Amino acid sequence: MQQLGVRIDQTENDLVIHGVGIDGLRAPTDAMDCGNSGTTMRLLSGILAGQNFVSTLTGDESLCSRPMQRIIEPLEAMGAQISAKDGRAPLTIYGSSDLKAIDYELLIASAQVKSSILLAGLHAEGKTTVIENEVTRDHTERMLDFFGVSIETGKAEREPENARLAAVRRGAAPAPGPRRPPRAGAIAGSRRFNSRRYFFSRIFYRGRGPAARIVFGN
Repeated sequence: MQQLGVRIDQTENDLVIHGVGIDGLRAPTDAMDCGNSGTTMRLLSGILAGQNFVSTLTGDESLCSRPMQRIIEPLEAMGAQISAKDGRAPLTIYGSSDLKAIDYELLIASAQVKSSILLAGLHAEGKTTVIENEVTRDHTERMLDFFGVSIETGKAEREPENARLAAVRRGAAPAPGPRRPPRAGAIAGSRRFNSRRYFFSRIFYRGRGPAARIVFGN
């Protein structure tokens, strides 16, 4: 994220992230190494799909052997162009801030794919909706809501009975300025948030208040 212009202050136990706003990222000068983290690559792909620059994501041998086609297809349907080798990393992402919204049904349950599409949807014209037939983790939806993003969640009006949806619109990300008070229960619920999802949500928030602080080992 520092390669994208995000200031991060790190101590032994803390990361303090100074958000740059949804349009504040800058083009990296080199490929970004995601190590062995599929979450990092898939969520970051969604963010980068909505940027007006070219970026490349890579990782270790294990990560570069994992299939990424399930994020490539919806992101390209929204208007990004992604170059990959047989659907695997390294991924070169030709982003666009003028993405188009889609309604996308997850044929295979995946919180990471859902999150990638929702993050890209913050840059898309119209309402981006993800429908899942099996309930997956909702850490990203909780974090976006916690930071003031207008996100719609609930039961999908379709079969099967347990189908759920999550939807966002362009402009749903919070504007610079003091963050709204969190909804009831959001603080308590945040203890269950995955740290990587917290990290990616936080870079979009740029307020006058204190920066985000992530504490490890608690």
